[in-house]
Amino acid sequence: MQFRLLENKARPKWEISRWTYSPEKKRAIKETLGTFPCYYSMVSRDILDKCTTQEKIEVLEWWRVTSEAVNRNVSEVRS
Repeated sequence: MQFRLLENKARPKWEISRWTYSPEKKRAIKETLGTFPCYYSMVSRDILDKCTTQEKIEVLEWWRVTSEAVNRNVSEVRS
């Protein structure tokens, strides 16, 4: 799984993708599962529906850690 912050000044977004091996192309290819605005409180259901059970666990753990870090930084700035 790959998690990227797409820098867009007006509306930054998260992109979630995965790499899979393509026997036809004989190489790994990137499959973008979706993007969603940074201000969302949860990962989009459309993205989670495309994930395997293990990938869902990984995505939800990434989101938990990321949102905790963001909330911690926001709290420190406000103090």
